[in-house]
Amino acid sequence: MTPTSTYRLQLHAGFTLEDARAVVPYLARLGIGALYLAPVWQAVPGSMHGYDVLAPDSVSAELGGMGALERLAFVAHNHDMLVIADVVPNHQAADVRNARWRSVLAEGEASPFAAWFDIDWRGNAQTPPGRVTLPVLDEPSDDALRSGALRLVSDGAGGLAFDHHGTAYPVRGPVSPAARDGDIDALRALLDVQVYVLGEWRTAAHARNYRRFFDIDSLVGVRVEDPDVFRATHALVIELADEGVLDGVRLDHIDGLADPAGYLRRLADALPPDAWIVVEKILAADEMLPPWPIAGTTGYEWGAALHAAQIHPSGRAALLAAAAADGVDVDYARVEREAKALVLDESFAAEWATLCARLPQPLLGALRELTLCLDVYRTYLVPPQPPSADDRRRIERAVQRAAAAGVSRADLDAVVERLVVDGELARRWQQLSGPVMAKGREDTACYRYPVLISQCEVGADPDDDVHDAFERLIDRASRSTPGAQRPPGQVATSTHDSKRGEDVRARLAAASECADELDAAVCAWWASGAIPEEVAPDEVRFVAQTMLGAWPLDPDASASFADRLEEYLRKALREAKLRTSWLDPDEAHEAVVIDLARRSVAHSSEFEKLFADLRSRIELAGASNSLVQLLLKMVLAPAPDVYQGTETWDLSLVDPDNRRPVDHAAHAAMLAGNAELQWAELRAQWRDGAIKLAVTARLLAARRADAPLFVAGRVARVAALGSRAAHVVALRRALGGAEAVAVGARWPATLAPYRWSIAATWSDTAIAVGDGPWTDALTGATLVADADGNLPLAAVCAELPVALLLRH
Repeated sequence: MTPTSTYRLQLHAGFTLEDARAVVPYLARLGIGALYLAPVWQAVPGSMHGYDVLAPDSVSAELGGMGALERLAFVAHNHDMLVIADVVPNHQAADVRNARWRSVLAEGEASPFAAWFDIDWRGNAQTPPGRVTLPVLDEPSDDALRSGALRLVSDGAGGLAFDHHGTAYPVRGPVSPAARDGDIDALRALLDVQVYVLGEWRTAAHARNYRRFFDIDSLVGVRVEDPDVFRATHALVIELADEGVLDGVRLDHIDGLADPAGYLRRLADALPPDAWIVVEKILAADEMLPPWPIAGTTGYEWGAALHAAQIHPSGRAALLAAAAADGVDVDYARVEREAKALVLDESFAAEWATLCARLPQPLLGALRELTLCLDVYRTYLVPPQPPSADDRRRIERAVQRAAAAGVSRADLDAVVERLVVDGELARRWQQLSGPVMAKGREDTACYRYPVLISQCEVGADPDDDVHDAFERLIDRASRSTPGAQRPPGQVATSTHDSKRGEDVRARLAAASECADELDAAVCAWWASGAIPEEVAPDEVRFVAQTMLGAWPLDPDASASFADRLEEYLRKALREAKLRTSWLDPDEAHEAVVIDLARRSVAHSSEFEKLFADLRSRIELAGASNSLVQLLLKMVLAPAPDVYQGTETWDLSLVDPDNRRPVDHAAHAAMLAGNAELQWAELRAQWRDGAIKLAVTARLLAARRADAPLFVAGRVARVAALGSRAAHVVALRRALGGAEAVAVGARWPATLAPYRWSIAATWSDTAIAVGDGPWTDALTGATLVADADGNLPLAAVCAELPVALLLRH
């Protein structure tokens, strides 16, 4: 059961399931085919995202509970909308409010839930067997006991607990009178017989012996490969699907699991046969999704491909040369390798030590380099089954890179031989390589590489020279129909994981067309004396592009923009880990960079004066790019996703900026008002976002009216002719006697004269579409091709930079 589209809603105490129910009528009028809900399961109180699950067998009371979910589903289904829920199989909250985790902390391996969590009960050099190290203290445990930061308290249920800043860790065993009286030696002795080892967060991190979600200590890995654990953790979602409350699931972080393929087979067998299943899986540009029983991925790779097709290749090359001239390291492969090495050593030392225990010492260097050279998040080895052809190819490529770096080929071959026969080694390595890639690339290298920061995105390749990006996009689409090599799933252009909103990236794509002007403005900014000498060249380029891309269209929003920039830049600087970091923050340096950004946002600042012309140019061109990106997203896949609020302009930055509240009531009023407006009026007031909302609604209506065409239609490129042909993107979907041709402006910032779309812009340019008549789903205009089957762009794009031509 494939939804015609999805709409992502972030749920939390401030936007509950009842609030979601209230927006269903608006989303139905918009044309949405499915609600796409953030996790609805019982999570840590106050959670803003729901991925810190406490109880997967319960719907969150904070969100309204089971009754609210059932009422939401009833209303959604009555509006002909499906309901898709986010399921979190990989991890749960390592929180004492998680009853299963608390049981494990109290009883250890004797707990009935000991098998739920991925704990190495064998211990390690710093953790005794049968115990689990929790790196949660601000200081060594003895100091915490002396200062009273760690103290013995009543647990409120007749027992005792060690309390640390309000978190009560259960106490087992007899408690001596001396311990009850606060004697430090007695408390130390009592602490030493607990299942848990409470350690200082820095030093004990190397002793941790449980798998986490990435590097987050408060999220513990769950062993869903165990059939009993699978049944217990998935009973509720299966029940809700069987009862028709849920129509499908989105599976979070599938690459964290021990055996993704086995898990997906088990889940597909347990859910109704028509349940729609997509996985959060970050694919490399040339990576094929394994043959899993699912509808596809959540679409990061599509968002990256759409953006790449809008970047100007020569402009991108010019930006790379300019950054290199400033002394920025533009060798992305080196930047990424260094970043991955850093996080492997600093963030995943405990996981690495566990892995190394399974290999002879002489092979550890080869395994390390193989991990750093792997160009995908993970492979899918399941010894003793032979590796797939894709896994063999990926591993061989990593081996060649590691050998080129000087590692012995014999050692590398020996490591690979062990990986394909040792199931435990393969599992641990594959569950580590993904986090190393995610934290090394997404959360480090992407903040260090300011060539064109819009390419530094989840699922994207910051080193892509984009010279054949549109051809690759068409190729991806032509192989992405149901049952094809690339199951299509969703197409996502903004998500809660995005580094920048879709319209920030669209604007920066326009900036790539103006590379010389951008570099000249950066140089003039340097020359003005406005930039303190402490700010490095890579930071200057990063800040300049961030402000250009996210600068609000509302001139009254500068104060809030400055506050948003401050929060964003502090996070970005720490993620880069060059001059400050989360582990060792340099707040003085952060303050200098943040102050530069704050001063630059102010009216009449040097930045505003020097970048004003460029900003004005790319704002309009970026809006045009946004509509083209929207059009292609709606045409290329069975289930395009609209992230909450992005039906109007989305100039957000990274989480938590992209989780800000959405005024759905205002959007509903705008949608109703659009019915009274002509396209000329919408163009004139384009800054308010109504034009994007109108295009979104028309495209969604076309999809719902002819779903089979957009789900299963064959995709092919449409030829453009004439002097401006390079500025046209056009593709066709065809199924039976139905056809749709999507047409949009490409590289609009250098398409002069360009004010949205006027006849003079297009001159003699046309597209070859064949006989008509054709009807534009956006404007309602009827168009007839000439005797040669060509339509002039001046007619096709008379009102908008996009058109969706339909013929039956």
